[in-house]
This record gives sequence, C-alpha cells and structure tokens, in this order.
Amino acid sequence: MRKRILLLSAILSSQVVAEVKYSDLLLDPDNVELNEQFIDQRIRAGDLPPALSAVERVIQLQPLNLGARLLRARLLISLGNFGTAKTELEALDLIALPAAQASEVDDLLAEIDNELSSWSTRGSVALTVQRDDNIGAIPETATGTIDSENYDYKRADLNLTAAAVVTSSYDLGNQSKDSIYYSLAGSRVSGDDSKLKDNTSGSVTIGTRLNRGLSRFNLYFQASKLDRDPVVRRLDPTNTKIKRDSIHTRTIGSVWSKSYQATNAQIGYSHARSDYMGRAVSNNSDSKTHSLTGSLFHTSSDTSAVFGGVGFERRRASDRIVPSARASQDRTVMTVNGGYVYIPKPFHRLTLSGKLRDLDYKERLSSDDKIRQDREMTISAAYVVSGDVISTQYSGWELGFSLSRVRNESNMASYDITNNFLGASLTYTF
Repeated sequence: MRKRILLLSAILSSQVVAEVKYSDLLLDPDNVELNEQFIDQRIRAGDLPPALSAVERVIQLQPLNLGARLLRARLLISLGNFGTAKTELEALDLIALPAAQASEVDDLLAEIDNELSSWSTRGSVALTVQRDDNIGAIPETATGTIDSENYDYKRADLNLTAAAVVTSSYDLGNQSKDSIYYSLAGSRVSGDDSKLKDNTSGSVTIGTRLNRGLSRFNLYFQASKLDRDPVVRRLDPTNTKIKRDSIHTRTIGSVWSKSYQATNAQIGYSHARSDYMGRAVSNNSDSKTHSLTGSLFHTSSDTSAVFGGVGFERRRASDRIVPSARASQDRTVMTVNGGYVYIPKPFHRLTLSGKLRDLDYKERLSSDDKIRQDREMTISAAYVVSGDVISTQYSGWELGFSLSRVRNESNMASYDITNNFLGASLTYTF
C-alpha cells in the first residue's frame, strides 16, 4: 500500500500550490483544475478516498480524459477495489490507446490478476559493484598484522555481487487477509584481485503474516548457509588452498508493526544459532544469539522522511565448557541508528544514514590480554534513480550509487580498522 501511494505521488507534478480544501470544491465543483490540485494534494498525503471522489468528478466533467481514468484505476487498486478497477481497465482496453497508455493498462490488469490470485509471487535480481579500500581489514596502527592472504598492508579491491530473491505468498482468504509465505534468496560475491570476500550464500524463509486492525505480525523461520572460498597465501610456493569456515544459521523470529498516521513503528525479536563448519577448530565458534530491535519511520512531508532505531544483541558460545569458545563468542552489542530520506524530484531518492554499535566482549582472548571493547561507527549515503524517469516500461528497474565509511575503534590496537566503500547497483523488481 505504501509503495503504491509513493508511486502515485511520484507520477504527479512537483508544482507547489496553495492547499485546496474540500469546502473549496463545494463552492466550485465543476472547476477541473481545482479538482486536479485537490487530487494531487490528497494522494501526496496518503488520503486516497477523497482523491478518488475528486477523480470521478473530473471524469464526469471530461469522460474522455484517459489520464483521469487511468488514475482512477490506480487509486481503486491501491484501495483494494480490484473488481471495479478491472472493469475500468477492460473498458479502456477496448479503446485505441497510445502505446504508453496501452502498456500501462496491460500492466495494471496483470497486477490485478496477480492480486486476485490466492498465490502471488514477487522478487528481484541485482548486480552490485563495490570497492573496498581495506579488503584485508588491516588495522590503523598495529604492526605485524597479516590477513588471510598473507598481506601486511592495506589493499583495495573491487567485488561483484549477483543476488536474487523470490517470495511467494498465499492469501488465506479470511477477512483480515492473513497469509503464509516462503522466500528463497541467494548471492555470489567475486573479487577482482583478492579472494577474501569471495563467497556463496543462500537462505530459505517460511512464515506467516497476520493482520489485526492496524497491527501487523510476521512470524518466521529462516535457514541460511554461507560458504566462503578458500584462499592462497602469497608467500606459499606450493599455492596450497586454505579452507575457510562455512556458517550454517537457523533463525526464528517475529516482527510487530503498527502505523500511527504518518509514523510506522516496529518491534522485532529473533533467536539464532550459528554452526561453523569445515575445520575442526571451527566447532568452538558455534554460537547462540538473542536480538531485540525497535524502529520508527516517520513521513514528515511529501518529499521527506526520517527514521531511527535501537537494537540489543546478546551472543553466547554454544559450548560453555571450552574457554576459547567463550572468548570469541561471548559479547553484547548495543546499536543506535538513524537517517533521512529525501525525494528531490519524482523517481529520485537520497538516503543519508548513520549507525553506532557498541560491542562489549565478556572474556579475555588469552590470559595476557585485556577484555576487548569496540565501538563501530558507520556513515552512509545512497542515491537511487528509478527507471520511470525514462518510461513506465522501465518502472521495475533502479540504478543506485552508495558511499559509506566504517570505522571501528577498539581498546586493542589490532582491531582499530577503517573501511571505505564505494558502490553502484542495478536492480530489477518483478
């Protein structure tokens, strides 16, 4: 629903006009321009029923206004009135429409057929190129530190990621429109020079979405696997491949959300168990994690929104007997994040965000070390352009650019690490 409202808003002109009230329409109901201004403002405010009424008045005054009839169909779809919308679109389909409008009618009819089906499937595919200027996580000041490929200095590398997600939902057919769903996701990361980030990952998620008034509940179970490619040390004359851990994670969780006018609130809880596999020593790294999160998203105007959240994570070693397991796994993490979303013009989106994580380890890494404490700060900026800037035929495409800096400050010099990332992505949503 929110996505449809944003799309309707983006389609409208960005011209700023004085607010038109319903009482103004009552004084001059046949004023098409006044009705169009009212429609624009109501859609941008997310108040669709009055916008629909005004669109229907315009159609009464101008029965051949194809743009108004298409907008009526879009509003009906957004309000869940698929039957009436289909009737409108089928009537338009009998007219010799221009190519762009005929294509839009076909797309909307396909969307209605998908909505009326008990099963609905959506997904996305994406290609991302990212440059990391410290691929081996070499610290700022510590000496004698080497990465898994045997380098002791910072290196930059380009990584290409191919990712795909498909989610299929089944409408249970009850009055509250509850559903069950499953989701499949996979990705492959390949580096240009270094193999440190090369990996293949996949996940399967099953869950149910329950609606109770304005509240939404999502209960889910997820199984995921991360396989990291072997690496070769540069000083090894035999070029022996060194196997790295595979991580199997099973997560059960729930998310509650509710909207209060222009603000959406969410609270989530999850419990995860991670099993490290591939090397005998990896068994000591198995862990259990409890996570609790809370977030707010507030739409402050037609073109801007702010968001923020907090999180708490408690991770503990699965094997409480082995000291090395407790040292590597026992920690708590507090997270605070926030950001700003701005739409400078239709189909463009700028997001600025920041995140602070406080990592508090509970055990010494060895008998001679102090207990590690880290503070990690991330600052990011992302700019996304929708394919709609070219034509509605490309509405599923997005081109994105991102820039971020991650700085970890620790009480132990070997963990003082800074990474700068620059990325570009192309995404298609279907």
